[in-house]
Amino acid sequence: MAPERTKTAYFAYGNLFGWIEKELFYLRFFDGKEDLSYNINPPREKNNFCSKDPFVCEEMSKKAKAYLNLSYDLLNRNIVFPSDAELQKIMSPNTTP
Repeated sequence: MAPERTKTAYFAYGNLFGWIEKELFYLRFFDGKEDLSYNINPPREKNNFCSKDPFVCEEMSKKAKAYLNLSYDLLNRNIVFPSDAELQKIMSPNTTP
């Protein structure tokens, strides 16, 4: 992550999604069977910070689920990318945005 930007990120890959905040990685499988937590600092291995401070993981889980739900909502409403008509309006030299 860029040093001048926020130190948070949402990610989804394969059958998992998660939230990164500062040096902590929170991962959750879509089936909800397991949560994983990692620290970016060496050693980079599962450290289960969730059991040490459940509130941190609850907050990270809420943020990750919010972004996951947003992506599904955008897909379901078909507004991830403009429609052909909207795209033509944007690309037409005769129109002003």
